[in-house]
Amino acid sequence: MSEPTKALADYNLFDEQTLKCPYEFYTRLRAEAPVYQVPGLGIYLVSTYELIREVARNTALWSSSVAAGIPPMAVGDEAVQQQIQAIMRTDVPLEQTLLSVDPPDHGKHRTLVNKIFAASRVKTLLPYIDGIVAKLIDAFIDAGSVEFMSQFAQPLPLTIIGDQLGVPDADRDFFERAATAAADVLSLVPPTPARALERAQLNHDLQLYFLEQCEARRRVPRDDMLTLLVESRYEGERPLRDGEILSILQQFLVAGHETTTSALGAAMKLLIEQPAQLHLLRDDLSRIDNFIEEALRLESPVQGLMRIATADTSLGGVELPKGSVIMLRYGAANRDDAVFGGAERLNVCRANANRQIAFGSGVHACVGAPLARQEMIRGFSAILARMDNFAFDARHPEPDNDPSFLLRGMNHLYMTFDRR
Repeated sequence: MSEPTKALADYNLFDEQTLKCPYEFYTRLRAEAPVYQVPGLGIYLVSTYELIREVARNTALWSSSVAAGIPPMAVGDEAVQQQIQAIMRTDVPLEQTLLSVDPPDHGKHRTLVNKIFAASRVKTLLPYIDGIVAKLIDAFIDAGSVEFMSQFAQPLPLTIIGDQLGVPDADRDFFERAATAAADVLSLVPPTPARALERAQLNHDLQLYFLEQCEARRRVPRDDMLTLLVESRYEGERPLRDGEILSILQQFLVAGHETTTSALGAAMKLLIEQPAQLHLLRDDLSRIDNFIEEALRLESPVQGLMRIATADTSLGGVELPKGSVIMLRYGAANRDDAVFGGAERLNVCRANANRQIAFGSGVHACVGAPLARQEMIRGFSAILARMDNFAFDARHPEPDNDPSFLLRGMNHLYMTFDRR
């Protein structure tokens, strides 16, 4: 990568191009200001691997409760804003769980959901995942070309999370639109008034849908995530309240759908761009696991999450008063040359690729990581077995990332290939 030519103050964090490709900015941050206060915004960006690990280890000092404080983006149309507020007043207030609570409460919720995503349970799902992967590839393998995001990267995790939640086929179109809307909120990019209103309505409708489905599971239990949640007992005593269940489900949707979709797309793009690395994979297919870690490292689907200081402190030599809000930029830390030599390059043989923190670090590491990894591993194992000679499809625009402050997604990936 060429040396950055701009000063830190010249970068606008919310500029569309910076959001689409933040890596030059990250390089300058790590080198000059690993703890950097964003002008006009107040929050501090933390960009080096070791500083992020330091924060993650100290949950007493660095609280996750700030994650609950992300407000909905305002829209310019006052009439639409009033409609959105009217819808939100009828929503069930979400209670804080998992990402937005600290120990010991975090552990109490985490214990309830660990069994849903336990590696032993995920292992039993592998034949089922393989079946979905095969069906998706079957649908486009004869064409020799595909829009990878809509025909593979999105439906694979969406089908799996929908099945695990017990969503019937008849409801899948609504479920997909609502799940996408839930992730859109985290972009922190102002939506159009029409999209903001649509998102608010979809969120409300999804709440009603899940509450109805939970009530149905209480009457007739099934082998799915919703049944596990409604049958769970907080601290072994009381059932989860509606606000807790909805909070957990909202996190499942983003972690189980949007982020895995992004990671699948990014991994495919990397293989197209770097055929030498693809050859290394083909020479030794046991490297696929390492390739997945590298793809997650280079294109972390969650670019960052926030913490708030519970006391006056210092971090990386910067004095921070109590109440300071920091943003852990996982996407920057995962390209830290101090930890990953030649960090800007894909290296499927990298010895420490599994040290990447795309799934977070410490007690708040993503509970769904085992499932996401297997979706990627099984997906690319089948792709490499059945397809070859990947290239961008010259008939269509090259891939472009969505501008998002928190998530890193790709809006399309048109590609061609040969059938093996």
